[in-house]
Amino acid sequence: MINKNVLNLKSSLIREISNESKKYEDVLNLTIGEPDLPTPIGITNACIEYMKNNNIKYSMTGGIVELKNEVAKYYNNKYKSNYLTENVLICAGSTEALSSTLKTLICPGDEILIAVPAYPGYAPLIEMAMGKCVFFDTEKDSFKITINNLKKNISEKTKALILNYPNNPTGVCLNSEELQEILNFCIEKNIVVISDEIYEGLAFKKSVSVAMFAENYKNIILIGGFSKSHSMTGYRVGYVIGDLSIIENIKKVSQYTVTSPNTISQIGAIEALKQYSDTRVFAEEYKKRFDYLEKKLKKINIFTIKSQGGIYLFFKNPLENKTSLEFVMEFLKKEKVALVPGEAFGKQGYVRVSLVKSIEKLREFSKKMESFLKK
Repeated sequence: MINKNVLNLKSSLIREISNESKKYEDVLNLTIGEPDLPTPIGITNACIEYMKNNNIKYSMTGGIVELKNEVAKYYNNKYKSNYLTENVLICAGSTEALSSTLKTLICPGDEILIAVPAYPGYAPLIEMAMGKCVFFDTEKDSFKITINNLKKNISEKTKALILNYPNNPTGVCLNSEELQEILNFCIEKNIVVISDEIYEGLAFKKSVSVAMFAENYKNIILIGGFSKSHSMTGYRVGYVIGDLSIIENIKKVSQYTVTSPNTISQIGAIEALKQYSDTRVFAEEYKKRFDYLEKKLKKINIFTIKSQGGIYLFFKNPLENKTSLEFVMEFLKKEKVALVPGEAFGKQGYVRVSLVKSIEKLREFSKKMESFLKK
C-alpha cells in the first residue's frame, strides 16, 4: 500500500538524538541548527503591521513580486549577477525549494552527486523523487569538492551535483577559483549544479556564490532562504533562483505542493532584505563562538575542522575505541549534553556541535567534555 521509498525512509539522526535528550533533565542541547539570536525587531513589526491593516489572502503562486525583486536585487548588488524578477521563485522554506527542484529535475534512475559529509536531508528527497544518490568522501581534500573526485564518480546517468558552502556540518567554504573550476567542469559534462546556499549570509569572511557565474551557465540553480541568516526558521521562507525555463517548471511542482508560500512570512522577508541585508553582525557572533570553542577544545587535544562560515563546529571523535554515535550517546548519558554524531552526515569519526547557544553555555560544554575525557 505504501510507497516502498517512503517505507524505507528513516527519521533524521539529528532529530532522534534531540528527542533522546528530552529523556534527561537539564540537558544542554547542541543538536539542531536553530539560531538563538533574535529575529531583527523590524521584521517582526513589519509582519504585525501588515496583519493589522490587511485581510490576509493567498499569496501569488511563486511569491510576492516585491520579494522576488528584492531577492534578485540582493544577489545582483552583492555578486554582480543579472537576475530578473522572473528568475526567482519563492517557496515555503529552502527545504521545499530543494524538494520541488529535485522533483522537477529527476527522472527515475538519474544519479545525483553528493559530497560527504552532507546535510542528511538531501538523500531522502532524491530517493523519493526516484533518483540515486552517489556519495563521495571529501576528507582527504580538506572537505572540499575537487575535479578529481567528480571525475571518479560521474557516469552517463549523472544529472546533477549538489553544492553546500558554507558547508553543513564542516563550515568549509570554496573560494571563487575553486567554485569556477567546478562549474566549468559541470558545463563541459552537462551536469546541473544545485547550490544550497542557506548559510551564504553567515560566511565569516568574503562569501562566494554561484550567482557570480550564473550569466554564463544556464544549468545553475541557487537555493537560499532566511532561516539561518536572519533567525527566521519558523517563518518558512526560501527561494530558488535559476534560468527562466527551469524556474517555470519548478513553479508548477511548488504550486501543487504548497499552493503558495505564507503571505505574512514574505512580508517579513521583504523587510529582511530592505533593512537587514547586511548580516555580518550575525556572522560575527557565530565566528566569535566558533573561535572560543575551537580554542577550548584544542586545549584538551580535540581536533576541529576550521570553519569559514555557518553555525557549526565539526570535531574529531576523541574516543578512538568507540564510534561517533557511541561517543555521543555515552556523553549524553553521563554529561547531559546532546551532540550530533558524524554518522548523521555520512561521516563516521566526527561530531557536530551547533553554535546556537551563548558563550556561557559553550563554556559549560567544554568543561563537561574535559571532565568526561579525564574520567
